Amino acid sequence: MDQLESQAVLTYHGSPLPNDAKLVIPTWIVALVAVAQAALFLWQLNSMREGILDATLAANAAKISADAANKAAEISFTYLRFTAALPERISELRQGSGWAFHETSRLIR
Repeated sequence: MDQLESQAVLTYHGSPLPNDAKLVIPTWIVALVAVAQAALFLWQLNSMREGILDATLAANAAKISADAANKAAEISFTYLRFTAALPERISELRQGSGWAFHETSRLIR
């Protein structure tokens, strides 16, 4: 391509590359929006990570609470079973030797 042809390519109706001037500002706007979206994505990712940590703590607390409730129910059931059988044990003690063993292997007098 000679110099005249290259000059013809660079100029279009008397102004050099008029489409470039029209595309520079929209291109920068698109680039800034892309950077903003990437920053918001990273912020959202960090927020989700913190939320997962909070949910893990809540789940662990709920498990501990459920285990404690289960243990309390077990103890209550054992106590109720013991107190329901207490009148029979007392009559056995009065009729027997004066010593008896409970199911929990504690000596009752």
